[in-house]
Amino acid sequence: KCYMCAGVKVAAYVIAANRALSSIELGENVLGNEGAAAIAEALNHSRSMVEVHMWGNAIGDAGAAAIADSLGPTAVAKVAELYLYDNLIGDKGAAALGAVLQSNSAVARIELGGNRIGDDGAGAIAHGLRHNSGLTHLALEKNKVGDAGAAAIGDALGSNAKLLKLAVSGNAIGSAGAVGISRGLRLNTVLAKLWLSDNHIGDEGAMAIGEAIRLNERSAMALISLTGNKVSLAAEKSIRSRGRSRHKKILVRLHSVKEH
Repeated sequence: KCYMCAGVKVAAYVIAANRALSSIELGENVLGNEGAAAIAEALNHSRSMVEVHMWGNAIGDAGAAAIADSLGPTAVAKVAELYLYDNLIGDKGAAALGAVLQSNSAVARIELGGNRIGDDGAGAIAHGLRHNSGLTHLALEKNKVGDAGAAAIGDALGSNAKLLKLAVSGNAIGSAGAVGISRGLRLNTVLAKLWLSDNHIGDEGAMAIGEAIRLNERSAMALISLTGNKVSLAAEKSIRSRGRSRHKKILVRLHSVKEH
């Protein structure tokens, strides 16, 4: 339910009527699914909108699907940055957004941290990534992604030639999921920053990540964060040596530091 319907109507009108408006900031309101649908409908009439900030709005799957519809193959708006973190989006909403990635190459950044996305949703997004040529930043931290979802993302990384930054910290990814991601890293030549902090990754998974980077001479990786996992000191030394073995030094974080 939308508790701010009057305000939402005004915002929707402004989006549709203002031909120069390129960014809308609606974070931390109570838009809900109804409000999200109203904003999505307004996007169908905006040719100038580039950034959409709708984080912290109790938007669920229905709202995410409405937003996805406005960014589909016949989209009028060429939205490049979509901020939907800290909402209530689950697998169905993620699947709708994943479908967008298959046909929309205008979107360069999607922030979906702090939602309820599990393996199915992550898999749908990964499927979209395999067919996408525009997304450079994907944030899925603090969701419910496990090993299966991580493996699907790894498969997508093997063929994706655009994504530069990937954040999947704070999920339920174990060593099996990390191994799945490592398979994609053996082939990927563009990903530069990977955040895997605060998961359940042990030595096997961490070392697989390190070995993948060592073997991939064309890797663009500059930063891997594995803080807050279950990596032993012995594995840590091995991973760091793998990072130093390439001509380009990789920053490998295994202890908590302030990250930006």
